Amino acid sequence: MSHQDHLHSESQVLPVQPHNELLSLQYLVSCLLPNHPCNIITTAPQPPRKIRRSLSNQYLPILRERHLEDEEPNSDNYKSILQRIHTNTVNTVIEGYSPNKVLGTNALPEVDESEKSLPRSTRCTLAQLRSGWCKLLNNYKARLDPSVADTCPLCQSLNHDVWHLFSCPSKPTTLDPTSLWTDPVVVAKFLDLETEL
Repeated sequence: MSHQDHLHSESQVLPVQPHNELLSLQYLVSCLLPNHPCNIITTAPQPPRKIRRSLSNQYLPILRERHLEDEEPNSDNYKSILQRIHTNTVNTVIEGYSPNKVLGTNALPEVDESEKSLPRSTRCTLAQLRSGWCKLLNNYKARLDPSVADTCPLCQSLNHDVWHLFSCPSKPTTLDPTSLWTDPVVVAKFLDLETEL
């Protein structure tokens, strides 16, 4: 049930199409260097009709318009241009993500490094909670099995989702859903997920 945008964000992997475009643009930058063996593909005249897409007719105009900023690649600026293309592509992809189900925004905080100290099963559960779909939530279970009531097992209130975990009157805390990203170790202890620690 997790949205593919959340999965890409969680794993910090670009979707296939933007990733392929990124690699194509970066390769074209290297081809624009005068001493590159494939420099010819950037200087050869375009055919009268664009029947087949190629690197030069598909990506060269995009490269010049969006990334080169009126400069030609050379040995001095080559790496900075590659970095600029990478940064622009990643930012564009992140801005185009659908809002995260839990936080309601596409600009998510980085998962804190401390999560790496947790057991794999605990990290998986935290990742599921960050997506909004987790076996700890009756909201999720009720979608799979209509006989399960979408109520909190502690306070019996409706809509047992991620937000309710951190606002349940029967288990008060100063944590909030953002803590799943910023303070995963404390959240794991609060939710009793650290049994394997």
